[in-house]
Amino acid sequence: CLQELRTIGSEVPPGVYLPSNPEAIVISLIPESGAPMQSAAKAPYRATFRVQTVGIEQVERCAHSNSELMKDFSNQYYQMAIFKVGDDVRQDILALQLMRLFQNIFEQEGLELYLYTYR
Repeated sequence: CLQELRTIGSEVPPGVYLPSNPEAIVISLIPESGAPMQSAAKAPYRATFRVQTVGIEQVERCAHSNSELMKDFSNQYYQMAIFKVGDDVRQDILALQLMRLFQNIFEQEGLELYLYTYR
């Protein structure tokens, strides 16, 4: 597990983001943070990433132009993610993104409705 994380961590291309947090790009993967979790069925493991909040527009711009974003170290933090073999989380991520979108709309319109998502 740790060796594979080292391999992946050394090859993170610019503009990659975690689906649970599309406003932040992955700066690096912390290979030594990898830890298997208890579950015989799906073999989950946890990994920690160093990410930088840049906003969705900049992530899209970086993806379209293949350019690398400026690394602002004051805007970086660590974020954990859990990965499972054969687990398709696309619907979960879509639901989280829609909840965030609606929360932004509610705030812009001055509505006192709140949606809280986990990250």
